[in-house]
Amino acid sequence: MINLRLRAAENIFFDESGNKIKNKKELSLARFGIYCYSGERYEQKEETIAEWMNEDRRKDQLLAQKEPLVYCLGCLERMKLVIKEIDYGVNSDDSKVMYLYKCDPCKEKRGIYSDGSPYIFKADLCPKCNSEWESIHKKTKGKITTTSECIKCGNIETFTLDLNIKSGEKKIDPNFEADRKEYCLSAEKGMKYITNRNNFKRWMEISEDEEKHKIELEKAKKTKILSIAELSQLLSKKLAKAGYSNLAVSNPEIGRDLVVGFTVQDIKADRAEHDSTRTLKKLLSDMFENTNWHLMSEGIRYKLGILSGRLRGQDSVKHIYEDLKDEIVS
Repeated sequence: MINLRLRAAENIFFDESGNKIKNKKELSLARFGIYCYSGERYEQKEETIAEWMNEDRRKDQLLAQKEPLVYCLGCLERMKLVIKEIDYGVNSDDSKVMYLYKCDPCKEKRGIYSDGSPYIFKADLCPKCNSEWESIHKKTKGKITTTSECIKCGNIETFTLDLNIKSGEKKIDPNFEADRKEYCLSAEKGMKYITNRNNFKRWMEISEDEEKHKIELEKAKKTKILSIAELSQLLSKKLAKAGYSNLAVSNPEIGRDLVVGFTVQDIKADRAEHDSTRTLKKLLSDMFENTNWHLMSEGIRYKLGILSGRLRGQDSVKHIYEDLKDEIVS
């Protein structure tokens, strides 16, 4: 998989080594990969923003907690709060507020977390003599100045953290707007991506299903679709040869499939009920092979030489294919 860096404004793609991608196939793959990545991020946009807002609210709630009163262990004087910040854990639920205190009279310092556990200070050592030194933090408008002085060698170092962001010093990405337009999808483009992706997934599922049941699919495609008129003509001819007459089709039920009732008369007076029913059932089964018609599961009823039942017909290869698959599962 190519690790990509892109600049939409210049239409430049880089691989993981920082080299420009020139191969056309790799460029097409890169563009498609970024399109999918942008689309997936769009789908998660609302959820991600909600998570950010919840996290910000949680941070505000943490920082809104009143700092505890802490006293110096040496002189028992109340210590001064110097730093109050969030100590982020591995999970957001593990985050807590860290309070750092300093005692002005005896220069002692203590740290405590919002859950009551103590903060363990790491050794702050002079880079020249590796001895412990003292640090003083001074906060002015938009700046925190830390002055550290070594107790042993007298080395003094000062570090200033400037919190002000001046517009003149802000680095401007000349490709920002072009990249944003290209990779932050609009609602229209985002929904189009989601629709195309879902359609593709569905197509893949259908293709995999058809490959798995290709025997059933081929059988469904070869199925002869007979209308009710064609069915009646075929039945009348076959039934007459087998000793049945007066075929009547009635009570059609139209739904996903067509269900019709039928009656027929056995003209062989010496044929017993069991033989007549079994013969007709086998005749229908043989006739309906490779067609869109089936005898319903309740079978055939017999009364004084009159036989009746119900037939089910399907009008699409899709429905026939689905039923063939269900037969395998069942």
